[in-house]
Amino acid sequence: MTSMVTSPSESSSHCHLPAEFDPDGQLALRSEVARLIGAAEWLARELDEGRGCHAALLQASVLQADIDAIAARLVDGHLKYCVTRAIGSGQTAAEVHGLLMPLQTLLFTRR
Repeated sequence: MTSMVTSPSESSSHCHLPAEFDPDGQLALRSEVARLIGAAEWLARELDEGRGCHAALLQASVLQADIDAIAARLVDGHLKYCVTRAIGSGQTAAEVHGLLMPLQTLLFTRR
């Protein structure tokens, strides 16, 4: 598992600004997270009750789709706000590259 930078002093090229989304995007993201939580709770109940694997596998696919939707929305916000802002403010190529690292982590660390 990879660690994330949490302190601005650790790297000037990481985005340490709060995630920004338009109001509709924020609402959609919150809805997707709520759906993910509900799907995870449903799966936990199914497993606790010893239900069949078919339903659990279907629910696992729902969870993966929800995670993918959330990640896509977060990537969109990161590119639109963090990376665009960095390029517009004249940050160096290395600093912009640092902002792209979370995308590489997302894309290349899937199990």
